[in-house]
Amino acid sequence: MKRGTGLALMLAAVIAAPLTAVPAQAAPSGERRAPSIRVTPNPALIRADRATWVAVTVDFEGPRNFYDGVLVEMKANNGAGYGYQNLTDPENDGVWTGRVKFDTLNATPGKWRVESSAIDADTGEEVRGPETAFAFKAVTRLSAAVKPKKVRKGGPLKVGGRLQGVSVVGYEDLAKRQVKIYYRPQGKKKWSLAGKAKTNSLGRFTKTFRPKKSGSILLVWSGNSLYAPSKSKSIAFRVG
Repeated sequence: MKRGTGLALMLAAVIAAPLTAVPAQAAPSGERRAPSIRVTPNPALIRADRATWVAVTVDFEGPRNFYDGVLVEMKANNGAGYGYQNLTDPENDGVWTGRVKFDTLNATPGKWRVESSAIDADTGEEVRGPETAFAFKAVTRLSAAVKPKKVRKGGPLKVGGRLQGVSVVGYEDLAKRQVKIYYRPQGKKKWSLAGKAKTNSLGRFTKTFRPKKSGSILLVWSGNSLYAPSKSKSIAFRVG
């Protein structure tokens, strides 16, 4: 048999082989994920005693060859708050993740902007990624006091407290904030609003009541866009 004839017979055998001999490949769905970016938790809390970690996830519609990962920059809308991190794509599926550490020195209460970008490793061009917004809120603490602990029926009961929020120096007094005062009669489970008071420049306030029955007092601060809500411990008093 000539060499050329043998080669022709081999090629014919390959062409004639059944197609099922090759594993079937799933056809691409054609679906693409929309670009997205997510920050958790939102809002994040600024604490005095420990750092705050914020998780960031960026979706770039599938795997991309980026130089040094994806950069996220987090900037406060007001103030000098700032944070950044280079995200990684551990699953090579276009979902880039990472965590950013904050403390009272680089976190500012309020709304923040989050921007993502990367450098295409093949072209060297900057690729702008999705953007989003999130918020930081400073943790607050609310103390309460009741004097006297035992009062005659109809006598004056003075309720006082102090509202403070986390800051660079630890805690700062929160002035001109409205605190709600709740009362619960002894033996009952339900709290009812007994009054409201506004804090002074030192974050303090006092309010006088004339209770007819023994019970407990609870202070509540509802929070706002900059500071997280808080409540005091309940304090019991006696009437008699």
